[in-house]
Amino acid sequence: MGRVAVAFKRPLSRFYSYDAPDPEAAHWRRVEVELGHKKTLGVCLPESYCGEESGFALKPLGRILDRDPMLDGERVDLALWIADYFHSAPGEALGLFFPFGDYALPAKERKAKAKPVYLPSLGEALALNEEQEKAVAQILGASGKSPISLVHGVTGSGKTWVYAELIRRVMLAGKQAILALPEIALTPQLEGFFRERFGDRLAVIHSRIPDARKYADWLRIARGEAGLVLGARSAIFAPLRTPGLICLDEEHEATYKNNQVPRYHARTVAQVRCARAGAPLVLGSATPSLEARYQAEQGRIGMVRLTRRYHAAGLPVSEVVAPSGIPGMLLPERAVREIARRKALGEQVLVYLNKRGYASGRRCGSCGWIQGCPRCSVSLTWHKSRRRCDCHFCGHSEAVLEACPRCGTAPLLEAGYGTERIEEEFGKRLPGVRVGRLDSDRIRKEKDGWAVLEAFRSGALDVLVGTQMLTKGHDFPKVNLVVVLFPENLLVFPDFRASERTFSQITQVSGRSGRRGLEGSVMIVSAWADQPAIEWGRRQDYEAFYEAEREVRRRFDWPPFAKMMRLVLRGPSQPAVKAAAEKLGGELAQRLGESAILLGPAPCLLERVKNHWRHQLVLKIRDEKAFRAAIRGFREGVKVRPPLYLEFDMDPMDML
Repeated sequence: MGRVAVAFKRPLSRFYSYDAPDPEAAHWRRVEVELGHKKTLGVCLPESYCGEESGFALKPLGRILDRDPMLDGERVDLALWIADYFHSAPGEALGLFFPFGDYALPAKERKAKAKPVYLPSLGEALALNEEQEKAVAQILGASGKSPISLVHGVTGSGKTWVYAELIRRVMLAGKQAILALPEIALTPQLEGFFRERFGDRLAVIHSRIPDARKYADWLRIARGEAGLVLGARSAIFAPLRTPGLICLDEEHEATYKNNQVPRYHARTVAQVRCARAGAPLVLGSATPSLEARYQAEQGRIGMVRLTRRYHAAGLPVSEVVAPSGIPGMLLPERAVREIARRKALGEQVLVYLNKRGYASGRRCGSCGWIQGCPRCSVSLTWHKSRRRCDCHFCGHSEAVLEACPRCGTAPLLEAGYGTERIEEEFGKRLPGVRVGRLDSDRIRKEKDGWAVLEAFRSGALDVLVGTQMLTKGHDFPKVNLVVVLFPENLLVFPDFRASERTFSQITQVSGRSGRRGLEGSVMIVSAWADQPAIEWGRRQDYEAFYEAEREVRRRFDWPPFAKMMRLVLRGPSQPAVKAAAEKLGGELAQRLGESAILLGPAPCLLERVKNHWRHQLVLKIRDEKAFRAAIRGFREGVKVRPPLYLEFDMDPMDML
């Protein structure tokens, strides 16, 4: 007999002690135990993880659910660091390392017929150009120091080939690698690329893969049978036996930040995991985040530059074009003529608009009534193809109204625009052009995204209209024209990252044009041509953008010059939330002292979401060590009970 610790997703703050007849057989596995008067699932750890909580009355350990260990000490310690740094419960952080992200799902190994194993030789080096060879040598040459390297390469410079050669060498050394991507939609293209080179040494993990397949690949990784893990944000939690490398492609993307508890950032977790494993971390981007670029400037991380496109192509020629000015027409006549010309030449076109749906909302032209969400402080987006109005925050959906319920005026007017409307406009103005759409409305499953992308690559489509899914990672050989519609939409958000996002998305989507030697072109349709972020994006001038934006951030103490934390208090009663936020703000100010600057409390930009009113407190951290001690004490002592909830967001990526 012996004692073990059991962690649960809830209760939030501690481990519990249980009496186990065979502790070694239970360690690192999921167990079903009694908690209070009911049975629940947890994960069993050695007794040493109980710490001061081990004084509880012992209960017998219940049923052990797993044959193979689901965790190990390295990943448990990393989970506890995540719980502490990002302010979640230990059990919630542990859940990140399970193949399903949840203790409750059954862990059954998929039974499939035996099939031949495809393992191509790893001996042949990839054909790299001189810049890429130098990049690989520089990254591996410093590997004994467990470095972080920023690969800053222009769009189309072949960063993927650098990753592939690094991964090949890591696998030749008997180690494993992770390549994380910012979007699930990018995995089909790269899965084919890496499957051709590494065969069945590749495992793919992301949230849209069926559980049986995901668990089978998870076991292959844990047993060392898979040398490369490819996937989205959650891939960084893969159970590597011999960690040798982690690469984060497009490291600047906000999608690497998890918006649910635990609110981790994949880049931060990867840095800690690589440091503990003594493995290099590679951050790749054509538009590096201010945080990564500043660290490189200060010499805290290495930087590798790729200045030339891989296929000897030049950067595209960009211009800003004024909007059409004609009601109901989003594409200027000049853009329409150029798209028709490109089609006649057998070329393809990308059209980027960072808004999905048909219109941002519907309003009454007489009394001003807006068809809004009954649960959130937003208008409902009109999806004409389904004749539904949807909330993109809570999922509420209702039928489109033909007349105003307040004054009876009909019809309601359309406000704003989206990708559906652009798709419809092509049918009216260029009926011979074959158009596809790539956004989260069109892509409900992994195979849906693959089908759209494959149709475009095969030439079955002439034009692909889409949201930010188009901006990164894709390589379309026949695309020599990109049309960027109204990038100023991002600049109107009251967020200190608005300029960075605008510049990044213009640069990234422009980089899809002219990647195979022919001169590419970009049309940016905007009424805000004099805005610096748009002009820098037109010129694809990262250095000018960085120098100007760095000084703005320095002046106002925004990241990378100060770490931040955001606290959001929410609940069903607006007065109760406001009163509680003011009380918490006073308590927090007393604890923080000079360790941080407190902004607020104030209503969130989206004050109501899912029937909860929201107030926020924003902290700019001056003394990180003193701050962490103060915030731990505040979190342990704070008394917030349902129906009020307090959310901690360390290193927030948006202020909505």
